[in-house]
Amino acid sequence: MDVYSQGFLQLNKGLGKLAPSDHSSHNQSETSKIPSWSIQNEDVSLPTACLSLPNLEHNINWMSNFTKLFEVELCPHAKTTMCPKIIEMQSKSGTWGMTTATVQQTVLVHHFGIKRILMANQLIGLRNMEIISEILAEDPTFEFFCIVDSVENVEVLWKYFEKKKKILNVLVEFGVSNGRTGVRNFLQMKEVLKTIQKTNGTVILRGIEFYEGILSDETQVRALCHQVILVICEIYPLFLPKVKEIIISGAGSQWFDIVTEELLSKKKIIKPYFQVTTIVLRPGCYVVHDAGIYALAQRRIQNKSSGLVQSLGILKPALKVIGYVQSIPETNLVIIGMGKRDVAVDSGFPIPSSLVRIRKTESVDIGSRTWVNCPPDWSVTKIMDQHMFMKIMGTDEDDLKVGDIISFDISHPCNTFSAWRHLLLVDETYTVLDVLPTYF
Repeated sequence: MDVYSQGFLQLNKGLGKLAPSDHSSHNQSETSKIPSWSIQNEDVSLPTACLSLPNLEHNINWMSNFTKLFEVELCPHAKTTMCPKIIEMQSKSGTWGMTTATVQQTVLVHHFGIKRILMANQLIGLRNMEIISEILAEDPTFEFFCIVDSVENVEVLWKYFEKKKKILNVLVEFGVSNGRTGVRNFLQMKEVLKTIQKTNGTVILRGIEFYEGILSDETQVRALCHQVILVICEIYPLFLPKVKEIIISGAGSQWFDIVTEELLSKKKIIKPYFQVTTIVLRPGCYVVHDAGIYALAQRRIQNKSSGLVQSLGILKPALKVIGYVQSIPETNLVIIGMGKRDVAVDSGFPIPSSLVRIRKTESVDIGSRTWVNCPPDWSVTKIMDQHMFMKIMGTDEDDLKVGDIISFDISHPCNTFSAWRHLLLVDETYTVLDVLPTYF
């Protein structure tokens, strides 16, 4: 990226220094490109968040190959990264579109060049409807979908978009008891569909959407998929006569394999009703993966899947948060210079991954600094706004000093991304290749 595309770049955390000559040039010349900062050589202010380019590319190819293998469509959730570069990489791998959760995300992702967006949420509120209507008016090639789950929402959308002379594509959401949004039974589904019929083509029914990520058990996920198929068969007569294709969309990053398996196994049940059945998966976190909850899900997939899936290999953690050893106040306690403002802890503490032992003497060539694996018994035990507590063995084997650099894997990447306005794209040696902005 051009380092001056945003004037506040140097005011953000986790970045390196630009040469003085660079500051005098605000055009897109060679002088305005990112220098080859090295994290282990301390060219970057820590803490910082970085993304492994090799692992990003691997994960994008992995999911692309998975969907091609099972002949389903991929519509990655943009909310995970909200990063133009990553969304571009995903799109180029061959996606059906991109998923968003809000109108603001939809505006940004469309601005990034995506022409088909499934907003996996209800479109609520006057200004939000205006924004979508404005994009549809300005870009006739833009294809937008949102979900509905109530008669009231359909009626409001109908009145607004009819007045604007615009057509709105919707999927009806089927939810679970004590879950998030979505109709809960056949009767509610029928009432919503009858209301859609009354809109005379302003609100177009395109299919069914569901979200299984709130469930914690594989049996429950399979049961939900089965219910969705039964609902489709039950409400078929209420679909608009012109609908020849049905879109069935589900699958976050944890159960996408089970959803794929269940929907494909039951696809023949609804085949008589529609000429085309399009199954659209919406995982987001796969692109950077993690070493926590999604690593557990990946192990389950590898253990239970067919040889074809196993042949794809495994997803790899691509997101790291890196900080200094700030203090060693007790024998087995290390304080790391990072905290809740830098890394998510909603699904578990960060996991010590690798380190560089800094030896600040004139005789040491910083170019020879290398990363080594952290001992497996190191663990994070507590985290505050700007400080993280790490337990170590307290023996000579730890060999830690203040100023050493430690890289941490994370669990559930979403909230870590939203803590950074820029992330560093790095190679295998932690040399910076680019600076990637995010838009949260």
